[in-house]
Amino acid sequence: MDISITKTLPVFRETRFRQPSPLERKLGLWVDRIGATGDRLGDLRRLRILGQYAVVAVESGTGQCVIAAQGPRPLEAGDVLFLSPEQPTAYAPRQAWFTRWIVWNGPEARILAEMENRGEPVIRQAAAIVQQAFIALTHCIEDETAAAAIERKSILLSMLAELAVKRPVAAHATAMAGITDHIGRNLDRELKVPDLARMTHLPRSDTRIQPTSCAFFARLPVTRQDASCDGSAADETVAIQEKVI
Repeated sequence: MDISITKTLPVFRETRFRQPSPLERKLGLWVDRIGATGDRLGDLRRLRILGQYAVVAVESGTGQCVIAAQGPRPLEAGDVLFLSPEQPTAYAPRQAWFTRWIVWNGPEARILAEMENRGEPVIRQAAAIVQQAFIALTHCIEDETAAAAIERKSILLSMLAELAVKRPVAAHATAMAGITDHIGRNLDRELKVPDLARMTHLPRSDTRIQPTSCAFFARLPVTRQDASCDGSAADETVAIQEKVI
């Protein structure tokens, strides 16, 4: 599937949400629902906006996920798909698979997501982490006591902490880290942004790198033509302000 095709796929918004208790709202993080299924059919021709955070763990079988503006990604047994609230996504088995999922929300969920905003959506060989959290949640998911609400939050945080360790950094962030390291080791050389962009091996749409997006230093000479990465700007030397990615 071509990435451009995802821009034309229909998108629907999920409207099913569990109303959190007053205590859960105070805690700032709650589990909306959990589930498991052995699907044999799926539809990748329609994207869904979940409106909440979720992980889908593939315990057996293989499949595929489609993320708007990113294209398809393979899913294999052991993989975990991380879903963000406003990211149109679809996923389905190739023939058959068994999956478990955990859906959560809350103000603290957004804070945690911002801390992990460079992570790849697919976490390889992490299904056991989700399975462990899922089993623990089955013992308290229907309990409305304060102790159960705190336990659910604790289980969720533990799962997210373990997944964060295994979650790879997104390709763009990895490339930018490599560029920053290259600059730091070559401060005595004249470096041009188009050359740095080519180092990323990313699609052209991801290589319009502005100098101030890196930890550049003021003594590094860069021209406006270099900074544009497409040669459209005038060739005029500009000062670069130090700024951390």
